[in-house]
Amino acid sequence: MASPRVLSLEWVGEEDGLLRLLDQTLLPCEVRYLDCRDAAAVREA
Repeated sequence: MASPRVLSLEWVGEEDGLLRLLDQTLLPCEVRYLDCRDAAAVREA
């Protein structure tokens, strides 16, 4: 059986969308994503 595909980042939405980043600090125990809507959120991630 194949493992589910885990993306490290993806763009969600159109021009006013968001960047969804994989929180790699929790791997391999947990898969959690951070939704970043501006440059400050990406910097904090």
